[in-house]
Amino acid sequence: MRIERRSTVKNSWTGKLVRSLETRGLVETAKLAASSIAFRIRLWLPDWWDNYVQWRFDRKYGVETRGEVRLPELHADPRYQHALHYGTCSRFSIRRMLKSLPIEHREFTFVDMGCGKGKALLVASEWPFRQIIGVELSPALLGVAERNVATYRGKKKGCRSFRLICADARDYEIPLGNALLYFFNPFREPLLSAVIENVGRSVAQSPREVYVIYKYPQFRAMMDALPFLRLVRESAWYRIYRVVPERTGIWGCPNRADSEGGTGTSGAE
Repeated sequence: MRIERRSTVKNSWTGKLVRSLETRGLVETAKLAASSIAFRIRLWLPDWWDNYVQWRFDRKYGVETRGEVRLPELHADPRYQHALHYGTCSRFSIRRMLKSLPIEHREFTFVDMGCGKGKALLVASEWPFRQIIGVELSPALLGVAERNVATYRGKKKGCRSFRLICADARDYEIPLGNALLYFFNPFREPLLSAVIENVGRSVAQSPREVYVIYKYPQFRAMMDALPFLRLVRESAWYRIYRVVPERTGIWGCPNRADSEGGTGTSGAE
């Protein structure tokens, strides 16, 4: 009975709170709790409100980003088997994540892996990124993104350099300079793992600053387990990692055991 009671306490919210205070401290725990509450409130909002917000964005800025597209149903091509469906993202959430990053945006290239209709690209253009790149496997979705970039009426245009690429994310080589990679839960685990390991390999071969934003982190356990990803910020609905080249053991850097001993397409919202 004593063992069962201890196990229950450990897995209860009070046990999680104690562990969070021990590992994150009071301030970060408070931020995470506030984010979790906001996330749950967001889930309780009716669908019509979310649809209205997305419709208002499209109408205000002269674009078309709403709607869902399920790629495996749209394409018989086996390359789409690990792609999740496209769904528009929230401007508020993207702005919040970009504001929270400890970087000089003008020194980085923004890359949306699985950019869909390009909403994240449009919002990112409010910051003075060196360049904004969208990678998308579906020619149909990429065509919509190209039209949106051309017609976007956003007033805060910090970056006007866009590049849209129709490619499989596994084949895409990330920029050689500093980069911010955005993943809106675009892929199933096998494809996401392959793409992220390509990122780690690239940074190991040419060390530079690379951050990964993973929104709606369905496969966070896999990401957290990778030795070359260091978690720098988290909330209930996203995680931000920094790629650490000295920990990428499978490419000639310290192996995973030594490291641990020492120290496509957008998802729906």
